[in-house]
This record gives sequence, structure tokens and C-alpha cells, in this order.
Amino acid sequence: MALPENFAGSNSQELHAYDALWVTHPTTTGVFEINANRAALRASPAATGLYYYDQQPASADYDVSSTINTGSSLNIGGVVGRCDATAATYYLARWNAGQLQLYKAVAGTLTLLGGVSQAMTNGVDYTIMLSMVGSAI
Repeated sequence: MALPENFAGSNSQELHAYDALWVTHPTTTGVFEINANRAALRASPAATGLYYYDQQPASADYDVSSTINTGSSLNIGGVVGRCDATAATYYLARWNAGQLQLYKAVAGTLTLLGGVSQAMTNGVDYTIMLSMVGSAI
């Protein structure tokens, strides 16, 4: 299943209002909205955001990718896979302050599995991908 998303909604439209299959994860304190055909975490108030697309993949083996474009070195962006919102479990690949990081969440507790240094220039598009095949993440 491929889900090419172009976020063609109106600016400031909340993501779940744009498409009801975009669901707010229970750990989220912020709101994602459409901004110039991108999903962006609402700037105020400062918060965290985790949304997932509520459509079951055809298999447990799949890739999730996204374009990340930061406006500040303080911004964090990434993708989540194998998400079970009820159990608060998932894998998270993210860029955070000069590092690409891989986490797993179990019962809402994040554990860093590894990371590598990776600088990003503000305002430039980067693609991040999380591949899940069997037990290989």
C-alpha cells in the first residue's frame, strides 16, 4: 500500500479535519495542520505531535517515509511505523538536533536504539525513511 500524501487542504486546517484517517496519537499534546501543502506542527503553544494514518498495511513489512523541512535546529521531525496506539508501541526514526535517531516505544516509554550524526540546513527538504522487514528495523 502506498500512500502518497500531498496535503492539499487549506492552510491552518487541522490534519484530522483534512482527512479523518489521520489520527492523533494519545501521547500528542500539539496539533498538526496544513501549511503550504505540508503537515506542520502548530507553532503555538510549543508541544509535541504524533499522528498516524489509521489504515492497516497489507503486511508487517513496509516502509514509511516523509520529507522533512525544518525552520529551526530546535525542530524535530520523523516517521513512525508498526504503531499500536492502544499499547503505545511503535518504532520512530527521527532527526533531532544534528542526529538521525532510531527509537522504539513500549507502553509509551521511548528507548534509543541508535543514532548517527547528520546535519540539516534549515529550509532544505530531506527525506527520512523507516524500513521494517521482519525483525530488521
